[in-house]
Amino acid sequence: MISVKLQRHSPQTPRPLPPPKPPEPNDPGSLVDHVGAVQLGGLLSDLGMGAAYTFGASTPVSGLGLAMAAFHGARGAAFGALALKEKEAFKLKARIGVAASEGLLAAGHALGALGGGAWSIPLLAAGAGLNAFTDYKYRTHFGVEAPAKGPVSPARIAGAMVDGALGVSYAAGASSLGLVAGAGHLGAMVGYYGGSLWKPEMKHHWHSKGFGHALLAAGHLAGAAGAGAWVLPVLAGGTLITTLQDSRQNAK
Repeated sequence: MISVKLQRHSPQTPRPLPPPKPPEPNDPGSLVDHVGAVQLGGLLSDLGMGAAYTFGASTPVSGLGLAMAAFHGARGAAFGALALKEKEAFKLKARIGVAASEGLLAAGHALGALGGGAWSIPLLAAGAGLNAFTDYKYRTHFGVEAPAKGPVSPARIAGAMVDGALGVSYAAGASSLGLVAGAGHLGAMVGYYGGSLWKPEMKHHWHSKGFGHALLAAGHLAGAAGAGAWVLPVLAGGTLITTLQDSRQNAK
């Protein structure tokens, strides 16, 4: 007689749950998202002016170049003054880097305006490249996330359309409307730079917009003086700065 031995099975011990997955990292954004609007717009305007000095030298182009040299010289002096007050090593290095890059840009524009032609291009390219690199390193060092993008204000869209239309008209000949547009952008530049004294929390946004309007003012005044199509890179750079900064400012 065969006996069957029954075995009692204990309930199976439940397996531990797998550890939760770490949260997906935020979208780091593209390289462009980690560079300031001024640096991006500057690449257009500065290198475009290098071509103007080489192929389109004229008295109005020289006047535009001197204005660009003054803008970059003033910006370089401002960052140089900040460097004198800076105690933190990395920030000090960044301030010096921006001051040096703006100095190269100012020298390049002055050289081109005074008849240097293509010899201005190495200075302009080095200055624009160093400016963008320094800004990128500063933002990534301090973990600045890619800025969110919000809607561009209707006023900025309308302004960009007017600037573009006038820019195209300058290619066909000088236009006195450039004097009006230039004066308007000069007023906006003064308003943004001056207003930041009362609204320090808006300093970065408004200083960037102020620089963009300075480029737009110079481009329109040069167009009115007969610089022709060579003002288009400067107008494009100013439009990029003001529009991109407007989008970043309006992000929620």
